[in-house]
Amino acid sequence: MKINKIISGMVSAAAVLSLSVLSAACGGASGTGAATEVAEEKSAAGEETESFLGEKKIPSGQQEEKEAAQTLAEHLAGRYSYAYPRTEEDAERMEEDMREYYTLDIVNFGGNLFATGGIAMAESPEEEKRPYSFWGMEFIPTAEGALSDTETTSCDIGVLTWSVMSNMGKYWDKPAYGTIELTEEGVAFLGKDGADNPLIEGAERVEFVRDDTVASAGAGTGEALTEYERTDIPGELFGIWKEETEEGPLVVEFAGNAGSDAENIGRLRICRKRGGQRVMFAEGHFCAGEDGTLTAIYTPLGFTPVLETWKYSLEKGSPVLTLRAGEGEYDTVSGLTEEAAAFSRINAEEIPVTGPEALERADVSLAEYRRVLGLYAQAIAENQDRETMESRGLYTGLSDWGVPMASSEEIGYVLYDIDDNGIDECLITWMGNIVDIWSFDGRKAGMTYVTPYRGETVIYDDGMVEMLFGSMTRASNTWYRMDERTEQLLPVVERLYKPVEHGEPDMQYFEFAAQGSAEEFEEACEITKEEYEEKITRGNPAEIRGITLIKEFAGF
Repeated sequence: MKINKIISGMVSAAAVLSLSVLSAACGGASGTGAATEVAEEKSAAGEETESFLGEKKIPSGQQEEKEAAQTLAEHLAGRYSYAYPRTEEDAERMEEDMREYYTLDIVNFGGNLFATGGIAMAESPEEEKRPYSFWGMEFIPTAEGALSDTETTSCDIGVLTWSVMSNMGKYWDKPAYGTIELTEEGVAFLGKDGADNPLIEGAERVEFVRDDTVASAGAGTGEALTEYERTDIPGELFGIWKEETEEGPLVVEFAGNAGSDAENIGRLRICRKRGGQRVMFAEGHFCAGEDGTLTAIYTPLGFTPVLETWKYSLEKGSPVLTLRAGEGEYDTVSGLTEEAAAFSRINAEEIPVTGPEALERADVSLAEYRRVLGLYAQAIAENQDRETMESRGLYTGLSDWGVPMASSEEIGYVLYDIDDNGIDECLITWMGNIVDIWSFDGRKAGMTYVTPYRGETVIYDDGMVEMLFGSMTRASNTWYRMDERTEQLLPVVERLYKPVEHGEPDMQYFEFAAQGSAEEFEEACEITKEEYEEKITRGNPAEIRGITLIKEFAGF
């Protein structure tokens, strides 16, 4: 997430946004809003409506029917807290009446169960609990459709966790497994086969109680928009919209609110799950301005609130909505760009549901790369020679390049997804040049590529990698691509420059027949120039930003 995308002053996900920071114009004058009108019409018709804070108001005549049809995910949604037992250490650092609480804000979105976890302090159970530390979580069932069951009170889950405050906003580690169980007073988490529960170490079972004093993760986003000039929200915008793309579609829900304090302000939820990456789910609010402009303020799970401006187009009665980022918006959290994306209206039952396979595909490479970067950091701190590094399991091209490990001001790292499959590779750099590339195959991290001495490596935005090499007697361009099965960079084709001798051509072209690993290549076969050019990249050199000095590595 870019710093300029995070609204100043939003330190906690539970913090109320500063209206002075957010004062701006959406365009148009405020008046009686379509959002309010739509909500009032629904209420009059006996339909479900939502208050300004997003709390559902269900007509009493439908209450029993609604509850009877609820799925396990719907039953589990809510706010909870767990009071940590007070210890001697707590007595030294906290006042006598102060207690520390683990807070949970669990949300159901189309059968997906997400949560914001946090740590809050309060003098009594009745006092409002605003987390001073927070993180996001995905509760993914280990059995397909378990959260959609309407007759069970528990299911086995895997829990994936992350936070903007650590680990570069990526998954902390592999999934923690256990059972989530609905109880009379709240929700319980149980460990499997005598292990700790998946949320709190040191206990096989932990019980949370329902607690409306826990601050909602998206608190303050609606109030912030009251300072904006707003126009009526078109009624046809309300509903759930799904991006028309196969891989990781963005789902956007625009909803109305009831009550005069919600005038021309709608409730917003967005969600995108792509490959092995953490889910991007957020709740917030939006308003409409002139010329097809939407201003959205929302809080992604595990992150601080974000302000974005979108442009939309929707003809009355049309089944297709187009959304794009507003002018000057780039690298958006929502993933919208300046190119318009088409969305189709869907029902809640059509929202993509994350299944058990996501637990196996989760990009937990960061935990492995910590170990790798620790080896580099130790080598730098001790100025290790090649023999010492290799005896400790670190084989690096820095040795081939003759780079002394004491050159700590030039040796860096960056995580970058070369083939855009949701799993990052770890690039080791020297003076900005790529030297080593590590990959993660789902089990462990391993060295997959080394730039040879006198070589140069270029990564392209279509996933190909070019290695340029030159010497007094030989030069070449070798093209690589990530193997989907092994997560190894394997050579594809090569152009070899050779001196002209006895009438031989000065260039030759080769294709590599990969069998699935670097050790299983068949001999390269000579091909024509035309065949070579058909297989090389047509992308642009990738922009790789955020290189960090390894000497600053401290476990992220």
